[in-house]
Amino acid sequence: MEERQEVIEEKIKFIKNILPGTLKSLSLIPDPRQPQRIKHAFRTLMCYGIIMFLYQIASRREANREITLPIIFENLRTIFPEFVTMPHADTLARLLERISVEEIRTEAGNIIYKFIRNKKFVNLLVNKGYTIAIDGSSKMSRDQKWSIECLEKKVRKSKDDLGVDKNIYFAYVVEACFVFQGGIVLPFESEFLEYSPDVTGEKKKDCELKGFKRLVERIYKRFPKLKIVIVADGLFANGPAMALLKEKKWGYMIALKDDSLKTVWASFNENMKIEKECNTVNQKWGNREQIFCWSNEIDYKYEENGSKKSLVLNIVVCEETWEETKSTGEIEKKYIKFAWISSCPIKKKSIHSRCNLVARARWGIESNFLIEKHYGYSYEHCFSYTWNAMKGYHY
Repeated sequence: MEERQEVIEEKIKFIKNILPGTLKSLSLIPDPRQPQRIKHAFRTLMCYGIIMFLYQIASRREANREITLPIIFENLRTIFPEFVTMPHADTLARLLERISVEEIRTEAGNIIYKFIRNKKFVNLLVNKGYTIAIDGSSKMSRDQKWSIECLEKKVRKSKDDLGVDKNIYFAYVVEACFVFQGGIVLPFESEFLEYSPDVTGEKKKDCELKGFKRLVERIYKRFPKLKIVIVADGLFANGPAMALLKEKKWGYMIALKDDSLKTVWASFNENMKIEKECNTVNQKWGNREQIFCWSNEIDYKYEENGSKKSLVLNIVVCEETWEETKSTGEIEKKYIKFAWISSCPIKKKSIHSRCNLVARARWGIESNFLIEKHYGYSYEHCFSYTWNAMKGYHY
């Protein structure tokens, strides 16, 4: 009980340190409600929304059922004196439908910005750089078009349904997370993909690469001088995406699939016939044997908007082997291969930090998605069928 009390007190200290400034900033968002009909202050409703996720509430119905319990309400009032009466979950939903929820996203990023400015993460960095993992994830999938902005795709139903194709409608978000040593992952930026009409009134399809570009531009605007290294999956191993990161003077370690950039792979394999002896490192990392081989300054040509362009790429491949003991007691040998595109030339002294400590940190965002979806935050639940409110809950 004493240990639990100590943990709770430390959490409350942190919340009370961060929350007042956050609520003050959120209170500056224009309130569209009629003043004479307001029962709960804007600040109170924002606090209520934050508390929903601190309590890991899975839906608005659950919020009305759980947070309104007398004992919880009394405990909340000791920490948050803003609560004179407990709001209804639908009150917050109606507010989020009408306000500029992008300002909630901005404030969430400001919290991380304050930590960086105060050098809170200095001891968690690799090579004094901030590693940012970027990836996309879907949420809120339905058979009906629940909002005009949601994306759609055709899927083939099971044999029990006679194999008939059907449309699935969903929201898709490209997220950015800071990943630090020790497994710390802090999501701080999100970019929703959505259908939007163009000048002719036709729908303009959005995609993950377009969302990636918008996200990078926004992060750069917020952190123009920060030393950043982007880690991402093989989807972003293309010319325009890498050229954008080079333009921002950011480093990157992007996964390279076996069936991607075939001309680059051909050059790498050809170079290995000559460079393999001098560009190979064997090492043991934990219980795994690693063999690294690399080739620097490979020319890659691509087309963008009808014009031919080129980049100089650096490719590194890691082959790992290790042993695992089965439940039967039998020892099984395991093998896996990784390949990455590096923004800077690979050297023997930097290969461990670039590959093991930076590139493989990309899995932090996968763990983040797992937590958001299945361990308490109900990421795939939209909390509202209104697109603006759904984004507000996400932020």
